[in-house]
Amino acid sequence: MENAKIIEKRVQNMMTVWENVSNHRRAVVRKEDKIVAEIEELKNLYGDRLPPYKYRLWAEMIIVGTATRESIPDVPMFSTSPAKWPRRDNLSETITAVGRTIACALTPGAGSSKNATASVEQVRNSSTTEKAKLRSEVIKQVKDLFDLKQLGAITEEEYEEKRHC
Repeated sequence: MENAKIIEKRVQNMMTVWENVSNHRRAVVRKEDKIVAEIEELKNLYGDRLPPYKYRLWAEMIIVGTATRESIPDVPMFSTSPAKWPRRDNLSETITAVGRTIACALTPGAGSSKNATASVEQVRNSSTTEKAKLRSEVIKQVKDLFDLKQLGAITEEEYEEKRHC
């Protein structure tokens, strides 16, 4: 008799768990249905102006109450201006400068006077902004060399030699 009660209690617990799981699934499906319906409504209003992931985000924002259908949300994700990326020529100049620094640091007895002469001629022939860029590159190279010295990757003598390279 007691075993029957225990079994009945376990069956009731299992049914309760199953009911909770089922209700949770229905709630998830209902939320997904709301999101899909909201996305369709937004696409009807705005067409294909935004990628699908932005429509989904916007729909979820509407459902939780942080946005409306009347206007695209005023958050950085929906900004029409792209993020500012460094200009390609600045990136290539930086990579070139780093390459020169590494090559100079690794090449024993690199012609420092030749590089110095070329640098002086570049400074004479360039505009003010180009001079500032060149100075920034030189400072960065010296800082990189100093970091290498601090890490013990190069000796004090190598640092002094390459610093004047």
